[in-house]
Order: sequence, then structure tokens, then C-alpha cells
Amino acid sequence: NQPSLGFYTAYGLNYPNYLFYPSVNQAYAIGFVGLRAQYSISSLYQNKSKLAAGKLRVKELELQEQAVADNVHTEASSYYIKYKEALTRIAVNERSVEQARVNYRIVSTKYFNQLALLTDLLDADNLYQESRFNLIRAQTDALIIYYRLLYASGNL
Repeated sequence: NQPSLGFYTAYGLNYPNYLFYPSVNQAYAIGFVGLRAQYSISSLYQNKSKLAAGKLRVKELELQEQAVADNVHTEASSYYIKYKEALTRIAVNERSVEQARVNYRIVSTKYFNQLALLTDLLDADNLYQESRFNLIRAQTDALIIYYRLLYASGNL
């Protein structure tokens, strides 16, 4: 608490005059001017502890804010790395689909020329379908990671 300084005046007109006993039948006037200074002595002891507690609380909140910012940065970096890996998986799966399609075409041609068995054709078809499924799953995973990255960075 800060000290306060005040200037005050008062004026009063009283009737009857009770300053004397028995009271006198006359009016009297009283006026005064003053300067009032006020300071709470207890604030000398209370403010130090409150100020120290406030400083500790501010420091604690700053550390918490920094920890949250570090966690957000770490999480965003983690999602960025995962997103790059997901893009690499998509490229690998695209090549896998292309290779499985070529393999299926070759086995299909061999089967129709009666140089391969039906099980070979079914295996090639299963491999092709599985590689297409893996590509779609990789694309979906990349999209999920992308949106998590946007959310972690605060852009979503």
C-alpha cells in the first residue's frame, strides 16, 4: 500500500451552544483546516511476503509457458518428421503398385498363353491388390499426420 496524503476542511454552525453547562442560548461556529497523512505500518511486513510470492508465481508461470512452448515445438517437429516419412512411404508404395501391376500383366500373359498356373495368377493379383491397399493406407496416414501437424502448430 502506498501512503496517502489528504487535505480536508470542515465548518459547522451549531445552535444552542452545548460547550457550556448549562447550555447557552447562542449560536457558535467551528471551522478547521487540516492535512492528513496515512500509511499502514502493517503493509511494511505484508507487502514483502506478497511481493515475493507474486514474483515466484510469475516465474513459475513463465517456466510453465516455456515448457508448453517447448512441448508444442517438439510435437510439431515430431509430426513434421512423421509426415516426411509418410511421404516417403507413399513414393515407395507407388513404385510397389507399378511393379505389382507389371508383374500381374506378365503373369496374366503367361497364364493366357498357358505358361503359368492359376495360382500364380491369383498370387500376382493378390500382390497387386495388396500393394494398392498399402498405397491408399499410406496416403490416408499421411493426411492424418498432416492434419495433426497443422493442429499442433496452431494452424487448424
